[in-house]
Amino acid sequence: MKKVMNRKFEIFCLVIALTCLAICVIRAISTCITGDEAFTYMNYVYDNPFKVFDLLIHKGAWANNHILNSFLISVLHSVSGIRYNVFLLRIPNLMFYVLYLIYAYKLSKKYKGKYITFTLLSLNYGLNEFFGLARGYGMCAALVLAGIYYLKEYFDNKKELNIIIGFAVLTLACYANTIALLIVAAYFVPAVIELIKDKRFIGFIKKYIIPIILIGAGLILSLRYHFMVSADGLPLYGGNKNFFDDVLVSMFNYYGFVKITKIIVCIFIVGLIGLILTNIKMVKKPPIYVMPLYFILMVAMVKVSDTLMPTGRVLLPSMVLVGVCLIEIIENCKINEK
Repeated sequence: MKKVMNRKFEIFCLVIALTCLAICVIRAISTCITGDEAFTYMNYVYDNPFKVFDLLIHKGAWANNHILNSFLISVLHSVSGIRYNVFLLRIPNLMFYVLYLIYAYKLSKKYKGKYITFTLLSLNYGLNEFFGLARGYGMCAALVLAGIYYLKEYFDNKKELNIIIGFAVLTLACYANTIALLIVAAYFVPAVIELIKDKRFIGFIKKYIIPIILIGAGLILSLRYHFMVSADGLPLYGGNKNFFDDVLVSMFNYYGFVKITKIIVCIFIVGLIGLILTNIKMVKKPPIYVMPLYFILMVAMVKVSDTLMPTGRVLLPSMVLVGVCLIEIIENCKINEK
């Protein structure tokens, strides 16, 4: 009995994870194919999976094509020889859901508020829904969470290899959905600042020059692909450039609030500002200023490139970043009577 009580957090996580995964699998089996999934299957799934990567270089793909998703479906399609099976298309995303839940558990253990952290990361209706569909949003969210885990390992313990692992994973996330490019940019700034502060920047570059070049090349290729599928005249999904409704309200809607989302967002903003103003020194901590930096970069990108504001399902990977940064703020607060 004592051993069970000592492992109550593991049991708590396992029960929630298995419940969420079971719901997701049932949805993946029972839900009819969506238009986006059908379009992907008919246009971007090949007998030779590596042909998918031709779309990174040659024009012709739409933003509907999430490279990593198309590649993994093509692999299953080629290996199994099974055609027109909806559940088969969704298996790669279900596998990434397992990865997501594992890293949600691993990351939660690093916080004093581990129960609320795991709850915040796992009990999100929107993520559960899209992990059961053959799209890249769930894959991207899982890889973003894993990347954040390794970068937190660096910020906490200063082990340089974790920077390489973290950005390598985030680079792969860009191939699941290019919204991750903004997350890479947001984490790049504190990573560089910390290396410079520790007087390890030049040494780090020399030590890891080859993986840095490979990661940089991967990011440049992903960035080129993003602008290629976002060119004028191509179909895009996005908002009307209203940051409050398109981004903040949209993100909280996926937790299932809907009717009271705007009220909750306003409370969230006021509470967040209050916590930060009464604990202003914590703003210097890298994991905390990533969130405002991410949103600043997002708005800047929309203004400079004159494109649509990210909204809805596109923001699912961003919710991982926001959730982790929110936990970091709470963990670093010294709440007093004020």
